[in-house]
Amino acid sequence: MILKNKPAFLLAAALLAGISPAAAQSALAASAEVGNAAISAASQSAAASIQGSAEAGWNELRLKVGSRRITINGDSEVVLRAPYVVNGTTMVPLSVFANAFGVDSRLGDGDVVKLTIGNRKVTLTIGSPVLWTNKGKNRMSASPAMVGGVLMVPLRSVAEGFGASLSSSNGEVVVKLSKALSGQPGNGAADDNQSGPAEVGNSYYGWSIHNPGDLVGQASEDESSAIFSDPDGKYYLQIHVAGGQPDQDGEALLDNLAEEVKANQETVLHEEVVQQGDTSYARMITSDEDGMLAEIRAYYNDHKVYLLYFTLADAYVYQDFEAYAGLLDSFRTSYDAGNPRLQDLSHEADGQQTLYNDVYGIGLTLPAGWSKDDNGTDFNGPDGAKVRFSVSSNAADQTVESWAEQMKQRLSRLYVPSALRVEGVTMTQVSDEKAAVLKAEVNTGDGWKPLDQIMWLVDDYRYFMEYQGPVQAVTGTASAGESADANTNTGESVSRDAGENASDNASDNALVPAASTDFAFEAILNSVDIPFYDIEDYFGKLYDRTLESDLSKTVIKSSSANGFTLQIPRYWTPVFDQFDQTNVQYSFPGGSFKLAMIQTDDPEQYLGSLASSYSAAASSGNGVTVSTDKTVISGLPAAVFTLHTTQDNIPVTKRIVAFSHKGTFYQLTFSLNDANATEEQKAAMSRVEKSFKFGE
Repeated sequence: MILKNKPAFLLAAALLAGISPAAAQSALAASAEVGNAAISAASQSAAASIQGSAEAGWNELRLKVGSRRITINGDSEVVLRAPYVVNGTTMVPLSVFANAFGVDSRLGDGDVVKLTIGNRKVTLTIGSPVLWTNKGKNRMSASPAMVGGVLMVPLRSVAEGFGASLSSSNGEVVVKLSKALSGQPGNGAADDNQSGPAEVGNSYYGWSIHNPGDLVGQASEDESSAIFSDPDGKYYLQIHVAGGQPDQDGEALLDNLAEEVKANQETVLHEEVVQQGDTSYARMITSDEDGMLAEIRAYYNDHKVYLLYFTLADAYVYQDFEAYAGLLDSFRTSYDAGNPRLQDLSHEADGQQTLYNDVYGIGLTLPAGWSKDDNGTDFNGPDGAKVRFSVSSNAADQTVESWAEQMKQRLSRLYVPSALRVEGVTMTQVSDEKAAVLKAEVNTGDGWKPLDQIMWLVDDYRYFMEYQGPVQAVTGTASAGESADANTNTGESVSRDAGENASDNASDNALVPAASTDFAFEAILNSVDIPFYDIEDYFGKLYDRTLESDLSKTVIKSSSANGFTLQIPRYWTPVFDQFDQTNVQYSFPGGSFKLAMIQTDDPEQYLGSLASSYSAAASSGNGVTVSTDKTVISGLPAAVFTLHTTQDNIPVTKRIVAFSHKGTFYQLTFSLNDANATEEQKAAMSRVEKSFKFGE
């Protein structure tokens, strides 16, 4: 699929969802010419009231359910979709908040829409009734929804989230917001007017096009989308770029478009593959269930797919798009930096991009190729590098220095000495606040890589950032094992224990610890921007169990469906933790735990399959060793298989415990990298296994 989902791709109308002021004036003028010249006394009175409100320091929005005409401070405008009522809630186009109060709109991952006016924030998600404001989490009686390409949102919930008041007058809904709280009406989703240059483009993503009109909003913070409208509001154009795509010709692009259109239950009016020089692109014109026509084009270049989504307000047949062929045909999957007539819409410099953590609003600048994880809090680089953030409440007696020392000791409990080098802790200033930087290097078997942790304590919160760099391909005469054995942080020589395989593997690759200065990390760290005080407004007490320093602490989990309990270490991170389901999974530094539960009348069959597969692995000649044993789980006999193997050049040991109870076959699988096989980590896994108990 090229199109991630219809709502995200239709933001050309979603973030604006109305027409430009010029088009509104044209509509009003046309209306006047066909018979609206006379204004009643009641209308004059209402107009005077509106004018009075505006002059008194209020921005005022008036609208009626079922009417596309709205009034902002006495001036009429026309929106693409009329307000309607669902579950007793009035739904309006998101554009009315930008036009009336200057609300800025930004789309994040997962269909999250962030709205801001000054320091006031409202966050909502398409299809979800949950809304966040400065005062916390709220539940709306209706969810935001895409309707014919327009994002409709609950009027009262969003308005009150910004501190506006609502009332009714003569069948109209009246929304008032103090001008002191409002932005500049009409400019909320707009960037600088881009109507001047002959061509516009994005140097970061590599595209250009003849100037389509006003740039009305960047649909994504990473600049992968841009939205335009013409000065008269007749059309909207979205250009979206998806990276990391496989090679595709015009036919493949067209097939992908057809699949997406079918999934959205749209009608294809025209489709073709167009040859353009040495390449080809896909072109399709569709009609949705509301009769709105759109032209979609898909191009491919250098592992990127470029999508153009073009909607025309007055299109009735697919031939109506021919008048705009010159504009769309000018699109190129390249950017000519030497063209003086071409204006760069990218704000990123030297191949850098600014990304934001979806949960906490933390911003940072990352090199090209980095992307945000699905959870919205982590960032991944193309070379295996990672950055993650966490916010939690601060203990009353903790300082940033004591926390850094605590985290330093924690590393020694997570990595064996031969796989860890700790450089030390330094104090610095990051994001205008005092921060502790713990610099270390780890080697899980595939080579030495930086592991840097940054800690802030600001008021009642702890802020944590972790940077995991790529493997350092630095050659030298000393082996990685020798460097690790000379760990100056412990002052002791290191015995060749469970980390031996990790060290040997690194030595074979002639990789040694890199110099202490990681310039990529320094550049990222200097770019970090944390909205400390905004976070305090949004969140209450928080706890991050993944930063637990006492690895012996556990929490009791239970399954009512299968009648058992067990203890899970608090520092483990749940992946799937619904114990009444058939699979449970946790991750932790260097390892994982999986619990599989299978209903069966023949548990011996599953046990036999396990034994056969492990025996085959041991005899495969791939360096896998397998041993068997027996144990007792909650008074029941259990078979134990212990495997040692190498996965992605990382030595790992797996312990599989299998048993059955009342028609269910249970399989506990513990995986732990040799580099992380500390006594503390092995003890944590043992506690889980021994704690498994069935009820009476």
